[in-house]
Amino acid sequence: MKTSAWIAAGLVFASGAATAADSAILFDLTFAGDKNASPKYATATVDVTQSGRTGQIVTHKAFTNFVFGADGIQHKIFLIENGTCMPIVVDVRANKMAKNVKLDFQCKE
Repeated sequence: MKTSAWIAAGLVFASGAATAADSAILFDLTFAGDKNASPKYATATVDVTQSGRTGQIVTHKAFTNFVFGADGIQHKIFLIENGTCMPIVVDVRANKMAKNVKLDFQCKE
């Protein structure tokens, strides 16, 4: 199975910048694989590390049951609450591929 991943954070802020009122981030992980395939052992893991004044928060997600459509794409979506006022590092691992993205959030007071 060939696998690749893209990370897109669903960031929509009314003011154009993160504020204390913005409380969640919707992540859409897009995986590419063989067209019209449902690999039996395909898995992906995601570690989200948030660093704030109170320490570090690590969220671990594991995804299975991939069903790639005619375009060879599968989306996996998850929500992180209370994470918009601190830097976030997202690590995705699928098959032998790894992707790392840092989102440097800072709230305006």
